[in-house]
Amino acid sequence: MFCKNCSKELLENETVCSQCNAPKGEGHNYCSNCGTYTPPNQAFCTRCGEACQTQQTTPVNPMPVYTQPPVMQPPVAQERKSRLAVGLLALVFGSLGIHNFYLGQKSRAYAQLILTLVSFFTCGITAIVSMVWSFVEAIQIFSGTINHDAWGNEFKS
Repeated sequence: MFCKNCSKELLENETVCSQCNAPKGEGHNYCSNCGTYTPPNQAFCTRCGEACQTQQTTPVNPMPVYTQPPVMQPPVAQERKSRLAVGLLALVFGSLGIHNFYLGQKSRAYAQLILTLVSFFTCGITAIVSMVWSFVEAIQIFSGTINHDAWGNEFKS
């Protein structure tokens, strides 16, 4: 005898399938006589002619459903960041992307950090690009063009 849910061959004394935990005789995917796949609406097995049960509406152990990972949410009760602190971080440590890490803008921060680290191989050209980039961001922070962090929290004045 075969499990009707997963087609594993069952021993005579088994009352539950050891592979899928379906009770003996329950399921609708496979023939209990020969283990051949049978669609749920099929009345007889195409291989051995055994009558198939067609009344079961749901499988015994359905596959888990994949769900989307949650969207990045802000930390609980996050404090607003100081415009002065963010601007000074951008001026002093801007080429390393520290101010963007502080704001939660990780992709920008990693880009600036990589540009600075690669400067050893580009004779400092990429470090200059990163410094100019961070200087422009510092001006935007102090002028108010950039006025919120990655989660939409506005800066303190």
